[in-house]
Amino acid sequence: MTVFHPSKKSRTFRARLAGWAMMSLAIGPAALGGSGTVHTKDGQSVYGEIIETPRSVVVRTKDGVKVIPIEQVTKLDRQNPATMPSVPSLPPATTEASTTAPDNNGLVHLLTADEINNVRQTEMSPLDDKVTFKFEAAVEKAFCVAEGMQLGAFKALSPLARFMAIRKAGTPMMLNRVRVLRDPKSVATYRQIIQAPLLVGCATAGCHGGPLAGDFVLANPALDDNSVYTNFYALSTYVSRKDGAIIDRVSPNSSLLLQYGLPQSISDRPHPKVPGFKPVFKDTQDVKFARSLDWITHTLDPLVTRYGFERAAAGKAAPSTVSGGSVPANTHPATPSATTGPSGPR
Repeated sequence: MTVFHPSKKSRTFRARLAGWAMMSLAIGPAALGGSGTVHTKDGQSVYGEIIETPRSVVVRTKDGVKVIPIEQVTKLDRQNPATMPSVPSLPPATTEASTTAPDNNGLVHLLTADEINNVRQTEMSPLDDKVTFKFEAAVEKAFCVAEGMQLGAFKALSPLARFMAIRKAGTPMMLNRVRVLRDPKSVATYRQIIQAPLLVGCATAGCHGGPLAGDFVLANPALDDNSVYTNFYALSTYVSRKDGAIIDRVSPNSSLLLQYGLPQSISDRPHPKVPGFKPVFKDTQDVKFARSLDWITHTLDPLVTRYGFERAAAGKAAPSTVSGGSVPANTHPATPSATTGPSGPR
């Protein structure tokens, strides 16, 4: 049994609790690639939470996010994650529609509620102070015991700060017992601004919404959470070996969402020549282009490129490796697997 001595222990606790709250709001999502030090050719050593991409190493430091070109990196020292202390046993996690979601006209396997929760957990940032959460029974108590905190003081924190603390230092079992009940800003902006022109321009029956879509399939119509999050997940994780990522959070202008949407004559990476192709944007001054670029640049976190589950191909009908929320967000290496369909993304 843990005994708290108010005169000394409470001061330590208050300091740790304040530290958790400040750290949670300062650093955003926990690092997908772990912590470590990046050594560069000019003699710098940059410590922080690390993600490797094909062209750079992204480091979230206490002063902000630094993007280091891969050719400037001489050595990368990774730090093994700390092992969490044992905690009281928790009741089984609540699962919501954790079985296979229905197909969208048989073409795309929709994300389940548990997979949606994983995406929401991963995308949460300090901007999401209006998002609501459901902390299942005993999870907050278990976290406080593991961290030597007082439950009452922990619950006095905002829901966002409590979630951020559990995501950063809690166990996977703890994280699976937190439900995110609303869209984080990254998905809310996608739903409100990005999705409509995307579906009209890219997800028609003759393109990525039909049987000729290849590996990159989008759900259309996308009217509910399952289909909206399926499309968001597909956009966030699909990478073409030839042309790069649909959404490049490190180099937003290189995103195929933008380049493939431009007329082929002015694009840096023109859309492949296929029958019936119509550009989504008139040019780089198009308001839809500007909104999409702003979303990738200023709303999406550059350290988020994968989630707590896998699909055989982004958007393609395939069983998920997650069942009942058994794998938390932010636990896998960050670099997505490159995939191409018979004709690549069109």
